[in-house]
Amino acid sequence: GDMYKTLYEKGMINKDDGVAVNVGINDLNGIQRLVDTIVGENKLYVEGFSINKGLSTLKVNDALEDLIEKNPSTAGCVRINGHSILFYGNQTYDTGKPGNPYGPRKYGSKITDWANEKNTNSIYILK
Repeated sequence: GDMYKTLYEKGMINKDDGVAVNVGINDLNGIQRLVDTIVGENKLYVEGFSINKGLSTLKVNDALEDLIEKNPSTAGCVRINGHSILFYGNQTYDTGKPGNPYGPRKYGSKITDWANEKNTNSIYILK
């Protein structure tokens, strides 16, 4: 709808394929630019941890577990091995990795069942 049209018109979606965003998902500054484009500047803020900020996957995963423990009703996104998974508390909502013969991870499964110290590339929430 309007969100897609706005991102496309402002050059935030790759015009060659009409699907891919033009920022890295592990780039928290890029995610902030996407958010600002959709809702306007200074309305929502991206907070998170990323390997692009010099953190190890272990540190990012520790931050995820800490966030869930301290804020059990937090919703956000985790990037695991090149695949983004939305979460609410410790519950997953996964649309499935393209080409995955097994489909999406089971709705409501624990995000900590999928994220671990070797594969968690970034985590972010909006505030």
